[in-house]
Formats: sequence, C-alpha cells, structure tokens
Amino acid sequence: MLDTHRKSQVVNVNQLYLRRNAIATQDDYLIPEPSWESIFYDVGKQGYKPLKVSSKPREKSPQLLYRTQIFLTSEEITHGREVYGFLDLLGDLGGVTEVIMLVFGFFLFPISEHSYIIQAAKKLFLAKVKDEEVFVEPANKDEKMLKH
Repeated sequence: MLDTHRKSQVVNVNQLYLRRNAIATQDDYLIPEPSWESIFYDVGKQGYKPLKVSSKPREKSPQLLYRTQIFLTSEEITHGREVYGFLDLLGDLGGVTEVIMLVFGFFLFPISEHSYIIQAAKKLFLAKVKDEEVFVEPANKDEKMLKH
C-alpha cells in the first residue's frame, strides 16, 4: 500500500520513440520511377528512468507506479531496392571498362592487324635504285602504257 500522505512518489517511466521508415522499390529496369512505396514506423527504446511525480489530492490516479511515454522522432530511415541491371552484371564479371575494351578490341583487331602488315611490308621492301622515277606512278594512264 502506498503512503498517500507523502508529497511526491517515484514512478518508473519507460520512454519509447517512433521512427518513420520509408520504402521505395524499383522493379522494372526501363522505368526509373519507384514501382512501390510505403511507410511504416518502428519502435525503439530511448530510456528507462525513475521520475518523481507529486501526488496531489486532486490527481486522478495517485497510485501511479509506471508510465510509458512515446515520442515521434525527426529521424527517418529510407529503404530501397533496385533492379539488378546489365551494367551491374558487367561490373561483377570483371569491370565495365575491361568488358568494353574487350568488345572494342574484338572489332578493331582485324583493322589493326591489316595496318601492321601494310606498314611492315613498306619497310621490308625498300629498293635502292639510281633511277628515282622507277616507283613513281605516272599521272596519266597513257604515259604508263607508253613506258612499257
């Protein structure tokens, strides 16, 4: 039995908070807008402390032993889910830049090989002659026919 003649009594106060959580999911790769959005609140415990409460005769419940206080916090947690796309796959396989270099190398290798062969052939088959006009092509086709 509580002593009601005391001017104050100790009450255990449990302080809880509600925190807002926002969810946004993107389930389609081609549409950049979220496909589903929702909000929920989670409950967290802020503290538990004894609190002195005065017990006046006009108080509605002088036998108060326990109190719970619930606060709404200003914090918000945002949760999200995105589609696993093609560039994500390339990044996991070895990097986007390496895959792009491999693709370009596949298409450019025959051109590079042909250019190398032509340059090597030009340097291999050099001829030293006294007549400098041997390898010069004539400007006119008729002159070419007359020389041969």
